[in-house]
Amino acid sequence: MKEEYFIYLGVFGVILIAIMINSYFLKPKKEGLANMNSDETQNTLGSMSKDHVEALKKTHESVGNKVLANNPEYKKNYGETAVTLHDIINKTMVVKMNSIYPDDPADVVLRKLGELNTLYQSKTSLNDVVANLEKQ
Repeated sequence: MKEEYFIYLGVFGVILIAIMINSYFLKPKKEGLANMNSDETQNTLGSMSKDHVEALKKTHESVGNKVLANNPEYKKNYGETAVTLHDIINKTMVVKMNSIYPDDPADVVLRKLGELNTLYQSKTSLNDVVANLEKQ
């Protein structure tokens, strides 16, 4: 019976020593909102945002050089492409609408309506592209 007490006392001692070593060598770090308020974090976030903006500006310039939307000829071609795609989507939407039959299973009808909705979203995207071209 006494041997069991020594085993329990030994396990307790090992756990206590492990906790003491952990608290001595591994200092707890600030977490959560307390860490966000430090000047170091704010400076890091600030400098990262500046670098991020600069990278976005370079990407914008690079894409602009590829697109050449400032050139009237290219701008006209892009506009015609968007209008043609818009017309194709309109006709595809009519075909898709006419393929929906009342006796189709519900899942088929929902799938086709989803495809119709995707086509509509594509038209909206093309409208945004044309509006952006007009701003150039």
